[in-house]
Amino acid sequence: MRLNRKNWFIGIDGGGTSTRGVIGDESGEILASVVGDSSNMLSRSLPEVEGTLRALCQELVEKAGGSLAEVRAIFLGLAGADRPREKELLMRGLHDLCPGGLVIDNDAITALYAGTWGKPGIVLIAGTGSIAYGVCAQGERYRVGGWGYLLGDEGSGFSIGKQGLISVMRAHDGRGKPTLLTELALSRFGVTEVPLLISHVYGSENPRKVIADTGRMVLEAAEQGDEVAVSLVAQAADELVELVEACQRKMGQGEAFPVVLAGGLMEHESLVQRLVVERLAGRKFSVEIGVLSPVFGALIMAMQSSGVELSEPIRNKLREVEVWQKS
Repeated sequence: MRLNRKNWFIGIDGGGTSTRGVIGDESGEILASVVGDSSNMLSRSLPEVEGTLRALCQELVEKAGGSLAEVRAIFLGLAGADRPREKELLMRGLHDLCPGGLVIDNDAITALYAGTWGKPGIVLIAGTGSIAYGVCAQGERYRVGGWGYLLGDEGSGFSIGKQGLISVMRAHDGRGKPTLLTELALSRFGVTEVPLLISHVYGSENPRKVIADTGRMVLEAAEQGDEVAVSLVAQAADELVELVEACQRKMGQGEAFPVVLAGGLMEHESLVQRLVVERLAGRKFSVEIGVLSPVFGALIMAMQSSGVELSEPIRNKLREVEVWQKS
């Protein structure tokens, strides 16, 4: 059965490595989903981003069995979209997709609203980088961190990985404690001596990604009780909680906002996630983990921008889809 004209909604979550999209109707029924290339406005050209987004929206409506004329609203949550100039140019280039119903915002918003159902709160994103982003009841926005691997990203996968590799080098020099990280690093990079790690890090095409990926190695060592790794993970948890607390202070509200945990380090139970939850709970924050994927936060925003109230039946449908996708 075909839906009425202009009764569909598209949500797009664009990150640094891939872009996800879903299309649904006003009852919360998901009609199709897609995955495409990165749409990060900080690392790809505007024409590339525009082409990727246009193709994904077209693919979604085709999979749903209709056309863009039946789409009532599109919400694009994109990395780097909080830069006014780029946002304006992208809006101008894509306005024909859904005249009057296109909204572009940054990807932190999609992660936040996936956990709060479009309500105020703070999202703590910890993946390759880290940032805390808050929205208060009046719609004002606040950010803490997210300044990149050279100037910030404390507690992130990159930061943990970097400190882990530094610990390996210090142990090799005799300046630091022996650590299981040495064995794990040698195995991970397929070398037999610590100095040989240098060429794998500095000589790689993307040293930032290589170092961030070693963050998992540190978490593994911490789970096995390695003293050095446990200390590094505890420090990372403290730094992530500090981001949330600073964001709360900026928002200037007496009552603590709900905190949504998102990003690669927070999506799966690990020592760093457990420590962050424990520390936040001890400071009276209400913590939400993995309620919905960020792409559903984008869909929620598309629906809300058109005045659709997120009733409990709609929420239940979205929850059921999320559980099915994860199973």
